[in-house]
Amino acid sequence: PLKRAYKTALAAVDGKGLEVVADPDFTEIHGGFIEGMTFKKIFSDHAELERIWQGEPQNFAPAGGEPMRKVYDRAKRAIHKVAEDPENEGKTVLIASHGAVTKCLMCYLVLGDVERLVEIPWANNTAVAYMEYENGKFTVKYYNDDSHIPQDFSTDLESLWESEE
Repeated sequence: PLKRAYKTALAAVDGKGLEVVADPDFTEIHGGFIEGMTFKKIFSDHAELERIWQGEPQNFAPAGGEPMRKVYDRAKRAIHKVAEDPENEGKTVLIASHGAVTKCLMCYLVLGDVERLVEIPWANNTAVAYMEYENGKFTVKYYNDDSHIPQDFSTDLESLWESEE
């Protein structure tokens, strides 16, 4: 439902006659009191949050916001809802989401334990993951593929920490 992911989904289906459905379970983590702040500002003012974000992201829970563990649970619920929907059987489904949701989703699908969230790298913007679902089981074929982005267009993650977007 958030603008950036919704516009990404619209661009992906452009001209294909496909419907884009907004699902709140794929919405980015709510940051509470840090919402709208840059990572640079957050981490310079709140060193403990940076320590948790970097070292034990499963415990990230800013005051007034959503705990990362809840993001993990809803991402897990959401991917099962999509995969097990009879209308999606035999179809390819595109999901456009956000960093924390993607990290949680890949952690669930690859490692199966939120306690191992730190082991999953953050995905680059517009990076693609491909998975298959068959007989109740997910298989991740690849993750964080951004080869579709021309080299001179790619954004290094460090610069995003300093931007407002």
